[in-house]
Amino acid sequence: MKTKFKIQAVVAGLIVLFQVSASYAGVPLNNVEGVGGIAFNPLAYTAGTPFDEGALKGVINKPQFGIWRIRLNDVKADWTTQSVATTFFDRLELSYGNETIAQSGANNIHKNNLGLKGL
Repeated sequence: MKTKFKIQAVVAGLIVLFQVSASYAGVPLNNVEGVGGIAFNPLAYTAGTPFDEGALKGVINKPQFGIWRIRLNDVKADWTTQSVATTFFDRLELSYGNETIAQSGANNIHKNNLGLKGL
């Protein structure tokens, strides 16, 4: 009985996942690691604004760019990031972010983030 319920739940989940419908609702910011959304909701929405018309409508969203600079005066450090994120088929977000942390008296730290998120 439990196995039948699990199979039904998986099938229902797959139907909802692959249902073709508009799903845009996000915050127009990328977080410091490049993912669309900030604070408590980076997993709640996908990045980019959908195209209203044309060949790309429903296939790819307009890319969303982000730039952050955070100054940490107490440890004499600068944290800068640049990122881009876009969504395919209103369901799959692809993002890239590049971070640099420069602290006084230490070597700079560079970090690349590649993200993939499903809605």
